[in-house]
Amino acid sequence: MLAGTRSSRTARRLIKGWAAAHRPELQANWNRLEQGEALERIAQLELGRCMPFLPTVIRAESREEYRIHLVFNDGAESTVDFSAWLEGPVFEPLKDREYFQRFLIEGGTVTWPNGADVAPETLYERVKASAAA
Repeated sequence: MLAGTRSSRTARRLIKGWAAAHRPELQANWNRLEQGEALERIAQLELGRCMPFLPTVIRAESREEYRIHLVFNDGAESTVDFSAWLEGPVFEPLKDREYFQRFLIEGGTVTWPNGADVAPETLYERVKASAAA
């Protein structure tokens, strides 16, 4: 994480959540380290406890305008309109439809070469909402 090797927003969110949940243990280990003492083991992240299902985009196909048909790891699928997310500096290049079409699946979500992405949980909620409608 410190070296910047995690590009997935989901991975960063899970790491931050784990760190927040174990802040006292991390602080105690930091204090031990400063005193030259041995570190205590901290429980690892267990996805089943904090998140019973982690939605992951497994297929994405371009549709008209700024729409992408998404398929998730549980079989849920629908076409999602991304135009509402095309605000702010990181999403500005995506307004160019040619650039928008350069999306790929990385870290379980739809991403673009400039690092723009939308969290898979957000996309999954949209897919589930459209199925319920």
